[in-house]
Amino acid sequence: MPVEWARGAARRLVAWLFGSRAAPRPAPLLAPLDTQETRVAVHECGHAVVAWYCSDVAKVELVTTLRNGDALGYVRFAHSGNRWTLLAVTLAGAAAEVFVHGKVKSAGAGPDLLQALNLARLLRGQSPPWGRLDGPTLPFRRMYDVQLDEADAGALEAAYRMARRVLVAHQVRFYRLIGALMSSHTLSERDVGIALGGRAFVRALNVTGSRFVL
Repeated sequence: MPVEWARGAARRLVAWLFGSRAAPRPAPLLAPLDTQETRVAVHECGHAVVAWYCSDVAKVELVTTLRNGDALGYVRFAHSGNRWTLLAVTLAGAAAEVFVHGKVKSAGAGPDLLQALNLARLLRGQSPPWGRLDGPTLPFRRMYDVQLDEADAGALEAAYRMARRVLVAHQVRFYRLIGALMSSHTLSERDVGIALGGRAFVRALNVTGSRFVL
């Protein structure tokens, strides 16, 4: 890796993380080959990483790229029921694909988008707990067969930006998790913890025990 490229990438990342509007889009460290297997791994790892760093997710129990019915892979995690967090985690698979490969291509993105829209409609009139975030998003108004109103589109965009912000901030660990999943195909809670390390700034919450699969 050329030294100047590495320095430039570091500068872009720092500038973006600290809110410089003029900073260019941070590039992934090293994009995996664009195959179905890697797209599924990238997608599921996106869900897992954003869930891992959300304060009201108790644990990420399982990440796998093994087929389960129509699903080519899935993530299972314990969650407190906060809909904004769940919306961000739901859109994290698509955010991961865009971050690594530049576009959404995996089959898992379709069901995620439908689930995300249902969540967004439940959040009408509510503001995201993380406040306003700037940055790129997906053209949600063109991605659905139904017409989105301003509130639904705004919720989707806010949650997508949060998911992308988490992936960019933790991209080194994100890529480490992709490598581990590509190697083993299924990662336990312990495996995910080894790949992602400590959960800094995560608050202890009274988790209800709900289980979500994405």
